[in-house]
Amino acid sequence: MADCLFCAIVAGEAPAQIVDSDEHTVAFMDINPATAGHALVIPRRHSADLLEISDSDLEHTMVAARRLAAQPQPHGLVVRPFDPRAHVVDVCGPLQA
Repeated sequence: MADCLFCAIVAGEAPAQIVDSDEHTVAFMDINPATAGHALVIPRRHSADLLEISDSDLEHTMVAARRLAAQPQPHGLVVRPFDPRAHVVDVCGPLQA
């Protein structure tokens, strides 16, 4: 998707501090972190939002997030126990101007 920042990161066309990746997902540090060590895990395939993502891509993304949480924490990544207040954000968004 031409106007998707996340797709540009996946394609290597936008800078990102990649901390994990596999054939289905990419994880990178957030450029505007809500907390220290805030990272994003996204599917390689574009989805406009959480309602559009395929079950398979959602599963791969959650498994990648769990795998990342189990690794020794590089790049200042902070993994906290599950917080019931945690939220899921849009899977992809428009490119920032």
